[in-house]
This record gives sequence, C-alpha cells and structure tokens, in this order.
Amino acid sequence: MRSSPHSKEVVHPAEPEELTPVVVATLPMDPKRRRRYLQIGFGLGALMVAIVVLYLLRDFLGALVLGAAIAFLIQPGIARLVSLGVPRVLAIVLIFIVIIAALAGLGLLVVPLVAREVGTLQTQAPG
Repeated sequence: MRSSPHSKEVVHPAEPEELTPVVVATLPMDPKRRRRYLQIGFGLGALMVAIVVLYLLRDFLGALVLGAAIAFLIQPGIARLVSLGVPRVLAIVLIFIVIIAALAGLGLLVVPLVAREVGTLQTQAPG
C-alpha cells in the first residue's frame, strides 16, 4: 500500500524503547537518625511559625499576659472562698471588689503625696 502525499500517516515504533532507571545517589541513613532529623526540621519549622504568630499578635500580647497573671494570682483566694462554701461566681466578684478597693485606697494614699511633692518641687526648682 502506497501512501499518498496527502495522507496523514503517523509512524509508531514497533516497541517502545526501554527506559533506563534513574538512580539517585543517597547516603544510607539509619531510620532513627532520619527520624531525629525530621523531628528537628519540624521543630524548627514550628518555632518559626510560632515566632511569626507572636510577631503578628504583638499588640494583643500585653493584655493576654496581664489577664493570665490576674487569673493566676486570684485563683488561690477564689479556691479558698469556694472551699468555705461561697459560690464560685460570688467568690470571683468578691475578690475583684477587694482588689479594686485596695487599688483605690493605694491611689488615695499616693496621689496627695505626689501632688504635695510636685508642688514643693515647683517652688524649689527655679531657685
């Protein structure tokens, strides 16, 4: 059978060429060592992600740390009141009332003293 110049005949090889396997030279590694390297890699990756998250949340971290410190400091008082039979919500309210009263009392003691010292400093500073 002759092919005409207008026929579109595709010539396929009878058999595909054999592919030679590609061998990647790797160093033999102990599975425990490989696991340790993977743990170190993932640990460093997690550390980098944590640093980026902390950087992005830097504006909120002060309030978060302050809230955690307050919760940590008032927990023993709340636990003591609850063990005495006071409901937990009421114990929390009482602790906060005591803290606010203590801060207000401290302010009432310090503010007049600071005002008096600033007045004295203003009269003595020009001389």
